[in-house]
Amino acid sequence: MGTLSMPIDETAETPKCSPGTSNTVSPFDISPVPNIKKRTTTRGRKATKSSLITGSPYKDQLTKSLEKSAPKKTDNVINLDINDGEKPDSREATCVFCDGKFSEDTR
Repeated sequence: MGTLSMPIDETAETPKCSPGTSNTVSPFDISPVPNIKKRTTTRGRKATKSSLITGSPYKDQLTKSLEKSAPKKTDNVINLDINDGEKPDSREATCVFCDGKFSEDTR
């Protein structure tokens, strides 16, 4: 029977580095440094042409835009003061938990 023999590659057996250096691998050999792209933003103040602020066309446009963005006033006035006269006696107040009067509590 014949034996299969593989040709031996002499260059594969020799080390790639010189004999005086160590066999360490740097991180740059494993993965290259990524290229960082500069971020471009589309946010910010929109560019407008220069104009005189007190000029009437610009001033009219500005007042209209401010009126749109301003909150509208409501005519309804809510009175949060619920003072109906005398303050009840602290002994006649009701308990929040048991809904009983403090004067009726015997503890």
